[in-house]
Amino acid sequence: MNEKFIDLPKFIVLHIIIGYNSFHISKYDDALNYYNTALDSLDDDDKKSRGHLYDHIGDVYKMKDDFENALKCYEQSLEMLRSQYYKKRCFPIICRKIAEIHQIKNKHEKAISYEDEADQLDKIYKRTSDENHEKVLEKYQKQLNTQSDLSPRERAEILLLMGQCLQHTVLRTQQHGPQQQSQQGSQHEQQQGSQQEQQQESQQHGSQHEPQPQPQPQPQPQHDERQQPGILIVIMQ
Repeated sequence: MNEKFIDLPKFIVLHIIIGYNSFHISKYDDALNYYNTALDSLDDDDKKSRGHLYDHIGDVYKMKDDFENALKCYEQSLEMLRSQYYKKRCFPIICRKIAEIHQIKNKHEKAISYEDEADQLDKIYKRTSDENHEKVLEKYQKQLNTQSDLSPRERAEILLLMGQCLQHTVLRTQQHGPQQQSQQGSQHEQQQGSQQEQQQESQQHGSQHEPQPQPQPQPQPQHDERQQPGILIVIMQ
């Protein structure tokens, strides 16, 4: 991709998007190349964008089982975002990623520490975490459509935030999806069990009150006189 044909903010955003797509089709080396190119193109002072990008790069390293580099990226991400006093629901997510790496490395005390921190952050940012993502995306889209005086860098930052919002929506869906399916399965089993009990009760109730069918007289067959011991030969007319 040639920088001469597009301005720098678009160049950065396109590399982040391609890197993100490469990550989700398991082309991790390609994802790293695109992310690192975008990172090198960002201003050093743009802590917010660099912090988010380090989070993405950490995800790639984790999938490659390179836990040392993953941990470094997550820690850099958290440090940069906090330095901006940037209240964001990604804080507890990144803390739990760090906790997971420490758990893998058998550093259980550090893992517990970051898990506790994530729980505390969840309480602090609960209102933000429960925010309607569709409304957030609409707000960003409205800014892009109506604020014509936005600088290329500001537009790139809004696009990056929209991508982050979509990513968090996917993560929350993945976290709660299996739990909801389990609950639905349990409810379905309970409904089936209740229906079976009702059917059994209905059958028992009906058997107590319905008249029992009387045995019908069976037609008497005519027997051939030619019989052998132990064998009954029946000839029906």
